[in-house]
Amino acid sequence: METALFISRVIWPLFIIISIGLLFHAHEYRAMIRDISKNMMTLYIWGFLAALMGLLILESQNTFLVITILGYIAVIKGILILIFPQWTIQTFQKINFSENIIRIAGILCFALGSYVSFLGFM
Repeated sequence: METALFISRVIWPLFIIISIGLLFHAHEYRAMIRDISKNMMTLYIWGFLAALMGLLILESQNTFLVITILGYIAVIKGILILIFPQWTIQTFQKINFSENIIRIAGILCFALGSYVSFLGFM
Protein backbone atom coordinates (compact mmCIF):
# COMPACT_ATOMS: atom_id res chain seq x y z
CA MET A 1 0.00 0.00 0.00
CA GLU A 2 2.85 2.36 0.81
CA THR A 3 4.36 1.89 -2.67
CA ALA A 4 1.01 2.57 -4.33
CA LEU A 5 0.74 5.82 -2.39
CA PHE A 6 4.28 6.76 -3.42
CA ILE A 7 3.49 6.09 -7.08
CA SER A 8 0.26 8.05 -6.91
CA ARG A 9 2.06 10.98 -5.28
CA VAL A 10 4.97 11.08 -7.74
CA ILE A 11 3.81 9.88 -11.14
CA TRP A 12 0.27 11.25 -11.22
CA PRO A 13 1.15 14.90 -10.58
CA LEU A 14 3.42 14.48 -13.61
CA PHE A 15 0.32 13.37 -15.57
CA ILE A 16 -1.36 16.63 -14.52
CA ILE A 17 1.63 18.68 -15.69
CA ILE A 18 1.74 16.86 -19.03
CA SER A 19 -2.00 17.28 -19.47
CA ILE A 20 -1.68 21.05 -19.07
CA GLY A 21 0.93 21.01 -21.83
CA LEU A 22 -1.39 18.92 -24.02
CA LEU A 23 -4.24 21.35 -23.47
CA PHE A 24 -2.36 24.58 -24.09
CA HIS A 25 0.31 23.49 -26.58
CA ALA A 26 -1.42 20.84 -28.70
CA HIS A 27 0.34 22.07 -31.86
CA GLU A 28 3.80 21.47 -30.37
CA TYR A 29 2.81 18.04 -29.05
CA ARG A 30 1.49 17.15 -32.50
CA ALA A 31 4.86 18.08 -34.00
CA MET A 32 6.63 16.04 -31.30
CA ILE A 33 4.54 12.97 -32.11
CA ARG A 34 5.32 13.39 -35.80
CA ASP A 35 9.06 13.74 -35.04
CA ILE A 36 9.14 10.66 -32.79
CA SER A 37 7.84 8.53 -35.63
CA LYS A 38 10.72 9.70 -37.83
CA ASN A 39 13.60 9.11 -35.39
CA MET A 40 14.33 5.45 -34.63
CA MET A 41 16.57 6.16 -31.61
CA THR A 42 13.97 8.38 -29.96
CA LEU A 43 11.36 5.72 -30.59
CA TYR A 44 13.61 3.06 -29.05
CA ILE A 45 14.24 5.19 -25.94
CA TRP A 46 10.52 5.87 -25.67
CA GLY A 47 9.75 2.14 -25.86
CA PHE A 48 12.46 1.27 -23.36
CA LEU A 49 11.23 3.86 -20.84
CA ALA A 50 7.60 2.81 -21.26
CA ALA A 51 8.44 -0.85 -20.66
CA LEU A 52 10.71 0.02 -17.72
CA MET A 53 8.14 2.27 -16.03
CA GLY A 54 5.39 -0.29 -16.56
CA LEU A 55 7.47 -3.12 -15.13
CA LEU A 56 8.49 -1.00 -12.14
CA ILE A 57 4.86 -0.12 -11.47
CA LEU A 58 3.71 -3.73 -11.77
CA GLU A 59 6.55 -5.04 -9.62
CA SER A 60 6.14 -2.48 -6.88
CA GLN A 61 2.39 -2.47 -6.31
CA ASN A 62 -0.95 -4.03 -7.09
CA THR A 63 -3.23 -2.10 -4.78
CA PHE A 64 -4.85 0.55 -6.99
CA LEU A 65 -6.55 -0.92 -10.04
CA VAL A 66 -6.03 2.22 -12.14
CA ILE A 67 -2.27 2.21 -11.51
CA THR A 68 -2.03 -1.52 -12.24
CA ILE A 69 -3.93 -1.19 -15.53
CA LEU A 70 -1.72 1.68 -16.65
CA GLY A 71 1.34 -0.36 -15.68
CA TYR A 72 0.18 -3.14 -18.01
CA ILE A 73 -0.56 -0.63 -20.79
CA ALA A 74 2.93 0.85 -20.44
CA VAL A 75 4.56 -2.59 -20.61
CA ILE A 76 2.55 -3.59 -23.68
CA LYS A 77 3.31 -0.28 -25.39
CA GLY A 78 7.02 -0.60 -24.64
CA ILE A 79 7.15 -4.20 -25.87
CA LEU A 80 5.35 -3.32 -29.11
CA ILE A 81 7.72 -0.43 -29.77
CA LEU A 82 10.84 -2.48 -29.00
CA ILE A 83 9.83 -5.61 -30.92
CA PHE A 84 7.96 -3.99 -33.83
CA PRO A 85 9.53 -0.55 -34.38
CA GLN A 86 8.69 -0.38 -38.09
CA TRP A 87 5.05 -1.30 -37.44
CA THR A 88 4.93 1.37 -34.72
CA ILE A 89 6.25 4.01 -37.11
CA GLN A 90 3.71 3.01 -39.79
CA THR A 91 0.89 3.10 -37.24
CA PHE A 92 1.91 6.56 -36.02
CA GLN A 93 2.00 7.86 -39.56
CA LYS A 94 -1.51 6.50 -40.29
CA ILE A 95 -3.13 8.01 -37.20
CA ASN A 96 -4.32 11.58 -37.54
CA PHE A 97 -3.26 13.25 -34.30
CA SER A 98 -5.34 16.38 -34.69
CA GLU A 99 -5.02 19.13 -32.12
CA ASN A 100 -8.55 18.37 -30.88
CA ILE A 101 -7.66 14.73 -30.22
CA ILE A 102 -4.55 15.86 -28.33
CA ARG A 103 -6.63 18.26 -26.25
CA ILE A 104 -9.15 15.50 -25.46
CA ALA A 105 -6.22 13.32 -24.36
CA GLY A 106 -5.10 16.23 -22.17
CA ILE A 107 -8.52 16.47 -20.53
CA LEU A 108 -8.61 12.72 -19.86
CA CYS A 109 -5.04 12.76 -18.56
CA PHE A 110 -5.87 15.70 -16.27
CA ALA A 111 -8.97 13.98 -14.88
CA LEU A 112 -7.17 10.69 -14.29
CA GLY A 113 -4.11 12.37 -12.79
CA SER A 114 -6.25 14.52 -10.50
CA TYR A 115 -8.26 11.54 -9.30
CA VAL A 116 -5.29 9.31 -8.53
CA SER A 117 -3.32 12.19 -6.98
CA PHE A 118 -6.31 12.94 -4.78
CA LEU A 119 -6.35 9.30 -3.63
CA GLY A 120 -2.61 9.39 -2.97
CA PHE A 121 -2.65 12.56 -0.89
CA MET A 122 -5.81 11.74 1.09
